[in-house]
Amino acid sequence: MGIEGSAPTALVQVTVQADWTDVIADALRHNSTGTFWVSCYKRGSPSVHGAAKVTVVGDRKVQLTGHDGIILESITNHSFRVKIPEYDNVEVEVYGTGRRTNIAKISSMDVSPEGALFVAGSEDGTLRIGETESGRITQELKAHIQYVNTCRFFPSGQVVLSGGGDFLLKVWSVLDGSCPVTMKGHIRPISDTAIIDRGRNVVSSSYDGAVKLWEVASGSTIRTLLQHEDRVNSIALDSWESTLQTSLALDPKEVATDGKLVIAASEGGTLYGLDVRASEEAFRRKSYNKAPLRACAYSAQHSLVVSGTSEGVVEIFDIRKTEC
Repeated sequence: MGIEGSAPTALVQVTVQADWTDVIADALRHNSTGTFWVSCYKRGSPSVHGAAKVTVVGDRKVQLTGHDGIILESITNHSFRVKIPEYDNVEVEVYGTGRRTNIAKISSMDVSPEGALFVAGSEDGTLRIGETESGRITQELKAHIQYVNTCRFFPSGQVVLSGGGDFLLKVWSVLDGSCPVTMKGHIRPISDTAIIDRGRNVVSSSYDGAVKLWEVASGSTIRTLLQHEDRVNSIALDSWESTLQTSLALDPKEVATDGKLVIAASEGGTLYGLDVRASEEAFRRKSYNKAPLRACAYSAQHSLVVSGTSEGVVEIFDIRKTEC
């Protein structure tokens, strides 16, 4: 079963000088001015290479002025809005951290349901848990041998699920940093995860082409929802009104899998819709130009699926509009 599609709309991409927040920090420190470059791109249109001038105004506040084809508006000292007249005055907001760190590159992040904590996975396999208000790191864990591709809070906000380049899924306590559960079953790096309901079951995807359903308590695989030769780069999970009839017996380890749909984005350019309870493919769709799919998101409330390709194309479609 396929999903209807239409021609893509070109989106604007904005890149900024890597150390632009340092330029602002130096201007504030010395009460001086500074500049950094801002480049804008849109498929089918000429690129725009502009400049931002930083000026200190008032009490430790900066004003940004755009030059060479861009208009800038400061939001905070470390965020701004770009307007590009060449692209019909489209606006893009840019946010920075405001400070430099010497830790490895961040590869995944999440925020706890109540908003008090964040978790960040790094390319060196480290998992850091911290307070969103102060930025203070409360736990620094050597979580995986290789990069942490995915990390997610459970609904309780007290437990974190991580998946890494060492083929493992792990469960971590926010309070003491302990790892009570390790899940083994994939044979290539974990690419993404999703948590079902309160977290007794979770779903994982991997570069081995598999999407698996797990019981957390035992650390065991319940079943494989998808197995394909192409690696799966991203998954998204939410509810849906299933039209599939299944004779598959409910596994005693399954909890709240009824009416759950997993969207899986593959390197081969196919987007899969997988009914978790029936363990069947509900639909599939090829990406624009059959380009590799690198990300996906799903809103059950609006019945919309969004996918992004390696060519920079974002596609949005309604899962209620299908064609066989």
